[in-house]
Amino acid sequence: MAWFVHYWDEINSRNIRSSEISTRENAMRKACSLILGGFVVSHVAGSHGERVDIVELRKWCSADTNQVKVGTINGARVES
Repeated sequence: MAWFVHYWDEINSRNIRSSEISTRENAMRKACSLILGGFVVSHVAGSHGERVDIVELRKWCSADTNQVKVGTINGARVES
């Protein structure tokens, strides 16, 4: 199943949908990384109408105890 992260790109003043992500968990991790990088994430969506809103996403990010990985997105340092 395909998952996508929907977020606001402040630099280009537009809504962005991420490239396809193969699992819900990886999409959630990507969303958490974007939030940590200062992006405004609106939701995570699956290809069959599944939707994770920002409230549920923030809870998931808080509870995620996986290792932190450091990288960059659009030149900004982020952790996931």
